This record gives sequence, C-alpha cells and structure tokens, in this order.
Amino acid sequence: MGSSVKQTDLNISLKSNEFPRRLPKFLVLHNEEGKLKNMSPFLIQKHIYTFAGNVQSVKKMKSGDLLVESSSLQQSEQLLSITKFGDIPITVSAHASLNYTRGVMSSDEFLMVSDSEFVSKLKAQKVIAARRITLKRDGQIIPTRHVILTFDTPVLPKKITAGYISCDIRPYIPNPVRCFKCQRFGHTKTACRGSSALCPRCSEPGHEETICQNPEKCFNCKGNHASYSKTCPKWKQEKEIQSIKVTRNISIQEARKIVHERTPKTNHSYSAALKTIKNPGTPLQTIRTPTDTTDPKPSISAAKNEETITVKLSNWLALLKAHKLSLEKEKNK
Repeated sequence: MGSSVKQTDLNISLKSNEFPRRLPKFLVLHNEEGKLKNMSPFLIQKHIYTFAGNVQSVKKMKSGDLLVESSSLQQSEQLLSITKFGDIPITVSAHASLNYTRGVMSSDEFLMVSDSEFVSKLKAQKVIAARRITLKRDGQIIPTRHVILTFDTPVLPKKITAGYISCDIRPYIPNPVRCFKCQRFGHTKTACRGSSALCPRCSEPGHEETICQNPEKCFNCKGNHASYSKTCPKWKQEKEIQSIKVTRNISIQEARKIVHERTPKTNHSYSAALKTIKNPGTPLQTIRTPTDTTDPKPSISAAKNEETITVKLSNWLALLKAHKLSLEKEKNK
C-alpha cells in the first residue's frame, strides 16, 4: 500500500508529463533482401553516422537486421527518416518490446478500479495498458491486489501517483514461455516445428495429460517431475533469463547468452575451473565418471591433482569470484 502525497506534488507531476513525445529509443533497420547481414560494419557505421551522428549502440540481430539505440529524441527522428543505405532500400521501425517496460503495483486501495480506468487515469504517466493479476480457485476467478502496468518508455519508473496515493513500481518478471505441444521452452504452440505433441506429465506422445497414468518425467531436464513444474532446474534457468532480460532491458538472446556463459559446465572439476580464471587459455578438463567406458583406468597423477566436489550454483559462483579477487590482489602487490 502506498502513502498519500500532497496535491501540489500531484499537479506538478501531471504538468511535467502532460504532452510527452512518443518516439522510440530502440529501432530496427531492415532490408527485405537481407543485404544488411553481409554488409561491412565500417560501411554500416558510415551510413548511420551520415544520417544521425554517433548513436548509443548498434547491434546485429540474429535475423541480420540492425538494432540501433538512439541517444536523443532528435536522433530517433533522424533514424526514422532513413530510407536507403546507398542503393539498398531500408525500412526503420520501433523494436517490438525494448521501447516498453512492464511493472507491478500492489495496493488494496485499488481493488475496485478496472483495467481501463487505470489506463485512462495514468495516461499522463505513460501507462498504455493495465492487467490485474487474478487467481483461479474452485472454478472462480479471484482478483488480487497486484496490477501489471505497461509503460511507453524503456526506463521503468520507480513510483507512480495514482489519485492521491504514491505507489511503488517493481519490475514484472514473466514466467518462461513453454510450448504446449513439444514442451520445450522459448516458443509457443503456434510457432512449434515439432512433429508430434507430447504429454506434459510424462513427455510421451499419443495421449493427453488428463488420462496419463505414466510416472512423471520432464522433457527438458529428464527429472522426475512434469514438464511444467517450477521445481525444474531448466525452468529456474529460463526464469533467470527472463529476469536479466527485464532488469537490463536487453533482448532475450543477449540474456540467454549471459546466463549460459556464467553457468558452470557439467562434468568439470572445480580446480579446473579455477585454472581457467588464472590462465584463461587453459581448456577445462572433463571429469571421468563411472559410466565413461572410453578410459576405465584414469592415471594416478590425474586423480591426485583433480579433486571432484559437488557444490550449489550460487556457492560455485561465489568461490570463483573470491578466487578471482585474490588473484587480482596478488597482482597489485
């Protein structure tokens, strides 16, 4: 629940946001024939600089399109005016998601307020959509005190003023997207390329979950739980990816790369991981397990030098960080 604010503060807030200019900060440059994919970075930089000067950043997307972050409203206008790079036709449009942010406000004071009223009353504070979080219990839809607000800005505000109440806004972290057909994360059923539908309970084809009598088995991690279980380590990893995407306002591909790079690789010893910090060029050595049949008799020297331990991910990362700091201190002495 928020706290009340002075009416004078409210008036100032409304006046400062009365006529906001809605220009996208993140823009996508596209060529229908995909010629941007193989264009020289030097030539791309030259064309962008000619139209808009030095922009905040330029990144090549997986599709080959260019994601450009402008540094001002004027620069956004200049980028939107681009129609060609030399003889190559270019279309410029706002990025589908990076120009918007979603946050959650929680208060018992607004249980009677509809989604449309939130939008109309908070329009001056860049709210363009609202959705109350509901629960389904005993077949009934129960509204909660939590409302998801979509803002027409890439920077999520920390507070909003709703009527006479100041409300805190926290980032909205959506749950991972899971395909209801193949059970994989990262796409929906409509975009699935899988050949057959799998049961979310046992990961086997040919039947629905409602009649499934098989033991639970997750398709993504092969664990003894359903594919939709929130205890699944793969689900937790996907949730972390969503969190990084939202808090850093980056693409899902960039967030996925960050999480994968900092996740310890399986079958690698802790001491081998420490060696890669001290000597980045040293490759990780795979730990032989009892199931490995290619080398049933590992050398005695290797067994003496490599100590295999099992640690939690959080503890692993903390140990690596501490070791790295100790090495830096030794270098600075």
